[in-house]
Amino acid sequence: MLGDRIREIRNAKGMTIKALAEKVDVTPSYISQVERNLIEPSLSSLRKIAKALSVPIYHFLADDNKQFTVIRSDERRKLELANSMTTYHFLSPFTLNDNMTPNMVAIYFKMKPDESCEESFVHNAEEFLFILSGKLKVTIGNDEYILCPGDSAYIEKNIPHTFSLPEPHPVEAISVLSPSIY
Repeated sequence: MLGDRIREIRNAKGMTIKALAEKVDVTPSYISQVERNLIEPSLSSLRKIAKALSVPIYHFLADDNKQFTVIRSDERRKLELANSMTTYHFLSPFTLNDNMTPNMVAIYFKMKPDESCEESFVHNAEEFLFILSGKLKVTIGNDEYILCPGDSAYIEKNIPHTFSLPEPHPVEAISVLSPSIY
């Protein structure tokens, strides 16, 4: 909670309640009540507390205990490669907070018939592939597979693989790579 966060930062900086109260121009009792989550500071008081503790205000508003991140469809990061009309939509975040980078990346892509890629991919990440619609020819090493909607494939790291379309219809798929290589 907000008060716990303020107390934790204040203690880490070796600051007393009285010293913080003086910097914020409030009473020590006010700071004590905020830290015990009995009252919530106004936005202007929170700004003053953040300034007095030398931390950005969002530090108090972020939830470090949050075990999830929501990415809205219109807020996804996109990657477009030269010589390809395929757009890759990142379904997972690049960072979770200031200290943590996800161990995986999830990507949605739609491949059109004229975009088949016979170029071999090799990366130092495991890959999981799930077909949403259409058919995808996946060559893993020397083995070829036709994946249909609902099918999935797991590809170990550093194994050459290619994707192509066996039919003149688009395919939509989700690829998950771990560790994240983007």
